[in-house]
Amino acid sequence: MSSPARPQRQSGFTLIEMMVVAAIVGILLLVAVPSYQRHVQAAKANTAKSDLMALSLALENHKLLHLSYPAASADNASAIRSALGNASWQPAQAEFSYRYQPQGASFLLTASGVSAQLSGCVLQLNGADHSANTSSAACQTQW
Repeated sequence: MSSPARPQRQSGFTLIEMMVVAAIVGILLLVAVPSYQRHVQAAKANTAKSDLMALSLALENHKLLHLSYPAASADNASAIRSALGNASWQPAQAEFSYRYQPQGASFLLTASGVSAQLSGCVLQLNGADHSANTSSAACQTQW
């Protein structure tokens, strides 16, 4: 005697279940990716702020050694390093361009975003008055 054949039950996920999971993952990505990008942008701006602070310390060191700040303006990191006369300062990232402008007995340092993500991000450090330091709204950070 043979027993009647039982239909085999297939294991796995149905198409509906897979579509629901895909929709949930899509919604999570729509929320998470922009937030992540803002945090990355803010982190890069904070790194640029640290670079400006380190450059300001290198300029103060130059003033202590030579009794003055470098006289010539500099429009990029290598020109700034040449004006300092040593390799004591190196920016931590390439997403910003740096500019040094002497202002009498002080200086103004500027970091401007060069990548597409950071376009419009401008940070300024005033050597005479640190309360006058500014950052544009595109930087997602404040002094």
